[in-house]
Amino acid sequence: MIERVSGVLLGPAEAQYLLDAFDVLLLDRHPTPPLADFIARLQRVAKLALSQENTPPSARKVDAQQDSSHIAQYDLVGSREAASILGCTQSNVRDLARRGRLPRHRAGRGWVYPAASVVALAEKRAALRS
Repeated sequence: MIERVSGVLLGPAEAQYLLDAFDVLLLDRHPTPPLADFIARLQRVAKLALSQENTPPSARKVDAQQDSSHIAQYDLVGSREAASILGCTQSNVRDLARRGRLPRHRAGRGWVYPAASVVALAEKRAALRS
């Protein structure tokens, strides 16, 4: 019998990123009791993971301005945003993915593309134009 496990696996950096995001989002608000409980548990687990790993967190600040060089490997973009980055149409993005030039993943009824791959392809295309 196969047992299904549901949940999300976070590393210390991702946990700290979430905690930083909650700090910003709840700056002038009070969290609901379930959210406050979740934040407290996340803080305990993140502190424990950091002490075991003995490395400082490298989470991004939520309110910080970010450029294309600060894309995490797990950031995903939709067809519209990928088309905007590449300077083409959404159907062109889907065609690039079908031909294997751009990796994609199914998300519900649509597709998402790794942001790092989209930016890399856009930079490659710009270099070829120069």
